[in-house]
Amino acid sequence: MASDRLSNYILNNVVPQELYQLEPGKVFLFIPRDGINATIALNIMNILDSFPVICQGEDVDKIKLNLFPTDNEILTGNLAARIHQEDKAKDRVVISTPDTLPDFTRIVYGSDEDKKWGPPSPIVIELPTESETSNDSDFDIDLKIAKPERGSLAEKKLIAKEEKKLEKILRECAVLGIELDIDRIKEKVANDLRKSIDYKLIIKKQRNNLRPLTIEYNTYDIYVAEGEEYKLDLTGIEKAVYLTYLLYMDGLCVEDTFGEFREITKRIYVSLPFADKNEKESGGIRDAEGTTFDAYTKTLRGYFTNIRDAVADKVADPLVAQDFAIEGFKGAPFGIAKTTPEIIAQIKEDFML
Repeated sequence: MASDRLSNYILNNVVPQELYQLEPGKVFLFIPRDGINATIALNIMNILDSFPVICQGEDVDKIKLNLFPTDNEILTGNLAARIHQEDKAKDRVVISTPDTLPDFTRIVYGSDEDKKWGPPSPIVIELPTESETSNDSDFDIDLKIAKPERGSLAEKKLIAKEEKKLEKILRECAVLGIELDIDRIKEKVANDLRKSIDYKLIIKKQRNNLRPLTIEYNTYDIYVAEGEEYKLDLTGIEKAVYLTYLLYMDGLCVEDTFGEFREITKRIYVSLPFADKNEKESGGIRDAEGTTFDAYTKTLRGYFTNIRDAVADKVADPLVAQDFAIEGFKGAPFGIAKTTPEIIAQIKEDFML
């Protein structure tokens, strides 16, 4: 049965992000993102015809069916409604497969809610709260490095945290039978930190020719210091996100990047040469339509992490490196501290923004 497939999917996978996007109190029908065919159109007609019969006593004109495009084939063709529970922290979502429509409407519209339905029954799930769905990597993204005062509680907490990381690495090496040369690593780190490098953000635009000399194109490389060895290793989309964030001198909250920021990112990405864009499609940063807000922001934060790692690979001092990465605090603007009016003007000119 369709309900068994959906139940098993939710049981064995994370809760589909589409369910978080449902507006409470409204009824939605999941449809394929690529459009409605004759069969789906007929199903919609049948559903609308069934509502007045099932929802006796309700104002039929108030019953509206909202369409929700999705790529999730398990959800496609099913009805869903998100019901906000005032007395609980969680919301619940009622999902109706084609064979459970009567009981779906009873739950959604509040009649016979305590009735024990026989099979088939709708699927009722409670959405996990934000704190339950977060993981450690989400929190790491929102923590800038701050150098604590010596002897302070913050320093003790930082030491404990770093010791725990090191302990985990040493334990894994012990299990694998790998012996690390700790003294050599400490000496290398100390030498790296002593290097007097004048880190400065540099964006290089270079004109290139394809053979035969008939096609010209530009490349854009980002450096944290003079010299090829300080070029950031970024994919095309990571480079586009980085260049876009450089335009925001005062930073920009992740929640505010779904509009203008996204359009600029796509425009920059399109302007990059093919070699930069030869990567796996992912996440919806440059997708025109259909990407959920949660999926978008999680993907964007993933790019932040990749960019941070690329910067840390070139800048030895972590307190310096964070000024070249996209950093910020949860709920506050993220930005690149090393951006300048000159860099902003250069990007606007190069990409005709």
